[in-house]
Amino acid sequence: QSVMRYCAVNDSKLSRAYLKSKNTFNNTSGMINRHNKKDKDLVYNIFDVQDDTLPYATRRTWLNEQVNTRSSQTRILPVLGMYKGSNELSNIDKLLDDMADMGAEGLMLNLGRGRYESKRSGNLLKYKKLNTMDMKVVDWEYGNGKYECAVGNLIAECTLPDGREVSCKIGTGISDEQRFEWATNPNLILGKIIEVAYFELSQNSRTD
Repeated sequence: QSVMRYCAVNDSKLSRAYLKSKNTFNNTSGMINRHNKKDKDLVYNIFDVQDDTLPYATRRTWLNEQVNTRSSQTRILPVLGMYKGSNELSNIDKLLDDMADMGAEGLMLNLGRGRYESKRSGNLLKYKKLNTMDMKVVDWEYGNGKYECAVGNLIAECTLPDGREVSCKIGTGISDEQRFEWATNPNLILGKIIEVAYFELSQNSRTD
């Protein structure tokens, strides 16, 4: 079935200062919480209209016509392209590569005929590049519910080429058989090197 997808991300020229930072969310939260309001340097980005009676293509057309909403602190995010059918996937991948090279996290794909929904939906998808790294399993912990007596999470660590130490909990990509087997005999997994897939590195909120 042929569908229309619209790609939209932050305009690179206007957002480059923020795209260079891997902690954009933390930086933005800090700006919002500042006591000195004059120091704020935030821009309100508009990318959709909350109207569940119209398809995205119509909402977007209306939004593009609202030129009076553009200002130094408000702007309408651009649509980077319109793609129809699965044969356009390579073009979307190329756009994703280009944006990732500029420091962007990824793309947002809107279904042209999709209605507005205030929840996770197939009408609006995040499209990111997937990265992988080798990590060493150093510990594990029990799960909950059906995994009460099985492995809930693996705890893995590694050192990046720049010297930074990374650790994380891994709770997906593990079969039920492995969960119960490793809980019975942890030596089957402890100390092993595993490949971990991730979208981006983030800082633990409990650390500086």
